[in-house]
Amino acid sequence: MLVKDPNIQETIFKIADHYNTNIETRFISPLLAGVMSDTVLSHKINELMSHTEVFEEQGFYIDDLYYYIYALAQFIYLVRAEVLPGMNFRPSIADGDDSNKVFRVMALSNFKANIQILADYTKELFQQAMEYDKAHSGKKKPTYESLPVISDIELFLTEEKNELY
Repeated sequence: MLVKDPNIQETIFKIADHYNTNIETRFISPLLAGVMSDTVLSHKINELMSHTEVFEEQGFYIDDLYYYIYALAQFIYLVRAEVLPGMNFRPSIADGDDSNKVFRVMALSNFKANIQILADYTKELFQQAMEYDKAHSGKKKPTYESLPVISDIELFLTEEKNELY
């Protein structure tokens, strides 16, 4: 099923804008190298962030949209589990006398909040996709009922530390 919904489109644009402005920055990117070394994850995230116009023009297949959401949820989970805990032990990241120190400190100080905003937008997109799927599946069962990644998405987006961290 092809998804062309203005609300979903708007949420994808919000996610891409937030990610590109606040997370994929020159100050934060080095911290994400380990997480983004997973080529499938990196490819899916970059594809979603850089192809928002494709969605606007052509839409996405619903199962592809769920896999994009899965990649975002997995990214959020990995950042929370692997990157954020180690940030307290990296004082050298914010050190330096260069002219970018203020921007670097701001980016690092707001990183946890920016990941939470990304998680909130991703939850919103996930909910919209499921509602769209349910409303447009007709008499067949919605696509999300047959995808094994759905339970992982829900688990990855929980704020509390769980048994996976």
